[in-house]
Formats: sequence, C-alpha cells, structure tokens
Amino acid sequence: MSFGIRRSLAFSAAGLLILLPLALFHLKSGSMTFYLGDGFPPGQAAYAMMRPAGHLAFALVFLQIILGLHGKALARWLGLDSLLPFHKCLGLCTLGIALLHPVLFMWAQSMRLGEFAFSRTFLPNPTKGYWNLYFFFGALSLYGLMFAVLAALLGPRLLPRGWKILHALNYPAFILAWRHCLVTGNEVREQPLQTVYTGMMLIVAGLTARRLWDVTSSWRRRAR
Repeated sequence: MSFGIRRSLAFSAAGLLILLPLALFHLKSGSMTFYLGDGFPPGQAAYAMMRPAGHLAFALVFLQIILGLHGKALARWLGLDSLLPFHKCLGLCTLGIALLHPVLFMWAQSMRLGEFAFSRTFLPNPTKGYWNLYFFFGALSLYGLMFAVLAALLGPRLLPRGWKILHALNYPAFILAWRHCLVTGNEVREQPLQTVYTGMMLIVAGLTARRLWDVTSSWRRRAR
C-alpha cells in the first residue's frame, strides 16, 4: 500500500472520528438553526451552539490522545518524519473549541438568569447539588486540558524534566470530560451516543494500559 493511500485513509478515519459524534448529535437533536428564531428563552441559541462545541472538543481530545500514544508509529506508517507539528497545532485548536463550550454556556446562563454566570461556569461548587458536581468535573477537565496543552508548548523549555507529567493531564481530563458528558449531556445519556462515548473512553483506557505495560517492560529489561 502506497504512502498516498495510507495518508488518505488516515485523513478519512480522522474526519469520520471527528464527525461521528456530531452526526449522531444532529440525528438526535435536529438542526441547531431552529433555535436561532424567535419564541425561545434568552440565551437559547448560545446554549444550543454550546452542545456541538462540546461534542467536537471531546472527539478532538480523543484524537489527540491517540496521536500522543502512537504518533511515532503512525508517522512511520504514513511515511512522515513526524506528526508532532500537526499534534501541537491540533492541540491549540482543541483547547480553543473546548474553551468555547463553557463560554457559550456562561453566555446562555447570564442571559437566562440576568446575572454574570462566571462562577457558576468556571468555579462551580461541587458540594451544592448533583448537577454542580458534574459541572465541576467539566471545569476540572478544561483546566487539565489547559495545563496539558501549555506544558506541550512551553514545557520543553521551561520544565525540561517535568513537562511530560503535566502533559499527561490529558488522560484524567478526558475521563472527567466523559463523566461530565454522560451526566449533563442530554444526548449522551441516551443511545447511541452513550455507547460511542463509553467506547472511546475504553479505547483510551486500553491503549494507555498497553503503553504503560510496554514502558514498564522496557524498564525491567534495562534493569537486568
């Protein structure tokens, strides 16, 4: 198989991965442009747009973790020197879309409640009710993602020995995002998105476990 065909397949697979949650969301909820008309409560359009932003961010974080775990092997398979520049660029895009999700929620809540909803969005108190706990999970996920992206961009220069530890916050951030989605996402609480999102989380868990096994096996061989 030529490198051109492999790259086309990889590009198509990445596109399908990103579009799958959005397509299932659209089938479940219909067109979001419906909410842009009159007759809806204040902030409804921002609230509606917040949901696909969250789905897209989740899919992109999943793709980023796959690239982080197997980027070198994928680069060799595609005949490329490195996927690192693409990984870094996509990381910034992922963080921007992930940040757009709570910003739209804050906008919607501020319009709906008539007060600035910054604390409710970015500093939710997990002790004040069931929903606040899972909003808190979402906020923690965002902060973990922010540290992970900044560590990848600035860490090699500022923290040459410790940046990879901060970058690994991608993994707990993804798990927290998954729990946040399963509870607060109207569509993700139902099928087929519930199965799709759980499947993505299990894939990440399995690949991470395999990577840890390979690393520890390498350490044991060196210690002999």
